[in-house]
Amino acid sequence: MWDLNLSERIENFTWWWWWWLLFIKDPANPRRSRQLMILWSTKNVDRIFVNDVLWERKTPVAERPAGPEAGPWAGGKQTRFDGMTAAWFFDGKRMHEPFVLEKNDFTVSRDASGDRGRLDPSSEHVLTLEGDPREYRLRIKKDGWDMDFSMTPWNGFMSKHRFKAAHYVGKYGYNILRIYGSKLTGTVEHDGAREVISGSAYFQKVMVNAPATPWYWGTFHVDDGSYIDYFNPHIGPPMSRKTDAPRSRLDWGELKLSKHMQFHHAGEDRLYEMRKLRITKEWSADGLPIFNVLGRSKDGRTELELRLAAYSRAYWRFEQKYLRWFNSILYYNEYPVEVQKAVLRDGTRKLDILSLGNITGNCEHTWGKLL
Repeated sequence: MWDLNLSERIENFTWWWWWWLLFIKDPANPRRSRQLMILWSTKNVDRIFVNDVLWERKTPVAERPAGPEAGPWAGGKQTRFDGMTAAWFFDGKRMHEPFVLEKNDFTVSRDASGDRGRLDPSSEHVLTLEGDPREYRLRIKKDGWDMDFSMTPWNGFMSKHRFKAAHYVGKYGYNILRIYGSKLTGTVEHDGAREVISGSAYFQKVMVNAPATPWYWGTFHVDDGSYIDYFNPHIGPPMSRKTDAPRSRLDWGELKLSKHMQFHHAGEDRLYEMRKLRITKEWSADGLPIFNVLGRSKDGRTELELRLAAYSRAYWRFEQKYLRWFNSILYYNEYPVEVQKAVLRDGTRKLDILSLGNITGNCEHTWGKLL
């Protein structure tokens, strides 16, 4: 959770980030959660633009032993680097974007066990993450907002810390630590009004050593503890898109690099996996996408169909210049979505997943590229 892989970093490619996505229940609209995303990140490049904010690297990422001055982290390790903190927040009515976007010097501390740690940006605001697998705590305090969130284990499938690494050629590849779902509790205070909240949360810690190409991705929590996600990175004409407009004539002809969809039914403690994936889009009257996702197992026996209607949008524009005259741009879009349909067919059996409880989720769609 708290260390960075420094031995495999590649100049101009390596990207590290911690990322929480919070689904906050909205009693006024149970099928549409309020959502908050926060990202702490650094990239092994000299400079990169994020939404036209220029970040320039000051010093390389460095790790050192944590001495007595580190207090509870003494005997462990500390990693120092400069990077950026970014966040968006959909409050149930409007999208605050960016909610946070600032350059920071970071200290990441971990104890001797490596399990417990703290990520602390140097900032006039409070933007900290700390804890261990028993409880992670996120604090955001800025501009009239005071947020205190606690993420604790949900069930064995959701809250397992899953690590995966893959190498394509040499050091090129990625590694990722994921927590599919945690129970979320906490408080949100704004301009003197304080609210006790509940919900769920998703987490990733990622190192990428490869060009960033377009992808579709989605993650969904069901109130009964069931879980759905899908992922489809691809190449093709969408890599040439140069604007933030959600619709484009270049949005076709994707060559899928991988296809995966899964559904874990908590009541059965059973995992359904689909290796065939088709994603199409419609458009609502307010110009937001409706994603139609169909996954099938290799043997064709199992099928999962989703209809996902976006009700807001946040996006980040990453621009990286290279070879002096050229640049590459990636548009990273996140859509809070209402799950209008979620149906599993397994042989002769049909399960309406919406009958298991409310479903909350988020869809990503990126285009462009970072080379």
